[in-house]
Amino acid sequence: MITNLADLQAALLDGGVIDVDPTVTIEVDSPLSVGLPTWLRGGTFVCPTSPLFEIGTSDVTIEHVTAAGPGDAVSDNNQKLIYALGTQSAPLSGVRVKDCTLSGSRGINIWLEWCVDSAARGNAISDYIDSGVTVISGNRVDVSHNSISDGHLVPGGGVSVYGIAFTDLDPNTNPVAAEAARSRYCTAIGNRVHQIDWEGIDTHGGLGITVAGNTVTATRRSIALVTGAAGRLTVPTGCTVTGNAIDSTGCRVPADIGIFLAGIGASGASATVTGNTIRGYDGTGQQPISTITWDRTNTTVANNSRAHVAATPVTLTGGWTANSAFPPTFTVDGNSVTVDGDVIPPAGGILVANGHQVVGSLPVAAAWPPKRRFYAVTHGSNPAAGVGVLNVDTDGTLRLDYGNTSDQYSYPLSGTYQAI
Repeated sequence: MITNLADLQAALLDGGVIDVDPTVTIEVDSPLSVGLPTWLRGGTFVCPTSPLFEIGTSDVTIEHVTAAGPGDAVSDNNQKLIYALGTQSAPLSGVRVKDCTLSGSRGINIWLEWCVDSAARGNAISDYIDSGVTVISGNRVDVSHNSISDGHLVPGGGVSVYGIAFTDLDPNTNPVAAEAARSRYCTAIGNRVHQIDWEGIDTHGGLGITVAGNTVTATRRSIALVTGAAGRLTVPTGCTVTGNAIDSTGCRVPADIGIFLAGIGASGASATVTGNTIRGYDGTGQQPISTITWDRTNTTVANNSRAHVAATPVTLTGGWTANSAFPPTFTVDGNSVTVDGDVIPPAGGILVANGHQVVGSLPVAAAWPPKRRFYAVTHGSNPAAGVGVLNVDTDGTLRLDYGNTSDQYSYPLSGTYQAI
């Protein structure tokens, strides 16, 4: 049983199974190198400014370790309490950080760089500046059943802080390098993430990232699938966000977005976002779900507790106006678009038989059918009023076709159409 720093340093030179007495506190002022396959169990450590374990080999398990940084308001990304450093040409495998208690880091608590088939599981992480768990260029890295809380921005100058992040450090000087460096096929499952002042669970340009069954509360932006900083080239692709419960109540900073999917430029992000429960994010400038620069063909946002696009006013044109008692709105969920409310024709009424008028327009999120589809037969509110057929063009234009009389009665926009 290891009880002091010198004996621990000596034991790490041999690797193997190392048991550290958890009742003795060991202060670390420079990182402890793990260069051989090791299973380290236990230990209580304080790290005033230093990292704790630097892992440079495969087949390493760190478990039941308790470690504390200074817990002050100083930001220092060099303080990665437990970190594994593989490379693109020599990734590490079988690195596992399990059931550890980490707090007070000036930077990152667990950092897994160029690791494959590795994991951070069952850890309790709290009171830190930059990140709970960060995966850099990881492949099949599992981050599951951790409790991560109190990720705060540096007072007066903080830029970002994350609960869990899947990203990369590639400078994105060319698309080939950017593609090779992205994190891929990693999972965040069953984590409890609370009070993170920037983003709870995030990927910058990840491929096939799965975020499932997590609970994220009191967090500015709960789940973010984004490209990242300006100049990056990879967009999140083929990701899955399902079965998560998120709630903005209790945010220390103004809430932003519940679930966010965003690409960049001409590159659309893609994901399946289903079965999530979303509470909050209803204030001014806030959104339960937001998608921008997204690949409609390969994206599904449906069957969450909140619609992909909540009921939003229809933009009217050509003199058509809203019935103030029943203003027209549209809602989008998955491939289903529902339009409701009443519109009033312009002065002079609708056109005569076989004519058509443009009533208004829907945005891109509701305009994806590859060809114009039958929408609904509609009839003015008076029995003598005209009858028309409402259609939605591929660009989202609402058209009233085949009007057969003139009047100024309300016409209901009431029905649902399916994108195909």
